[in-house]
Amino acid sequence: MEEISWGIAPIGWRNDDIPEIGAENTLSHLLSDIVVAGFQGTEVGGFFPEPAVLNKELKLRNLKIAGQWFSSFIIRDGIDKAERDFHEHCKYLKAVDGDVAVVSEQTYSIQGERYDVFKEKPHFTDEEWRILCTGLNRLGDIAGLYNLKLVYHHHMGTGVQTLSEIDRLMENTEKKVQLLYDTGHIYVSDGECMSLLQKHIDRIGHVHFKDVRHSVLEQCRKAGKSFQEAF
Repeated sequence: MEEISWGIAPIGWRNDDIPEIGAENTLSHLLSDIVVAGFQGTEVGGFFPEPAVLNKELKLRNLKIAGQWFSSFIIRDGIDKAERDFHEHCKYLKAVDGDVAVVSEQTYSIQGERYDVFKEKPHFTDEEWRILCTGLNRLGDIAGLYNLKLVYHHHMGTGVQTLSEIDRLMENTEKKVQLLYDTGHIYVSDGECMSLLQKHIDRIGHVHFKDVRHSVLEQCRKAGKSFQEAF
């Protein structure tokens, strides 16, 4: 059984999707708070510096990098372009001694748009599913070259959001494509989170524990809020 390390995401201090939230928080502030809170590490935020600077700050606090988000556009831009971009992503993660590359397919994503995230999510055609799964398998090979794990992040407002869509992704990719299990995203999407855990526990390589306030969720659903508005 693998040891579980407990980290936290920098989104609690600064938000990559809505940069004005927490813009005053510095890297040293964030990392020091993480130490005080008792966590062992963090994921990489969009404002994190180059590896040499980051590694120095991490070493001072005995912290470790868990992973970093990668927006893939395999369907929109093609597999070759995604591969080139992913190599650069993995080089950075390798330089900061990360463990996982968090991949989310962003073709047609409405995460940053004003669409109703509860009713207007995108869907992929059969051919687009084939391209996506083929591409993810190839990205899984690349991650292995850098001794990293590719973990796929199912996400609200994307083409891989619901349990049935995650099922399809897992069925049509190889084990080198692991799953990031996110309790918040699957609960908001499907109304419960345990079925995903039980069904795909053998493919889970990374976990995001998140809380959802049910009363607020229902308010957002009735109002037809966008992803960022609901967040």
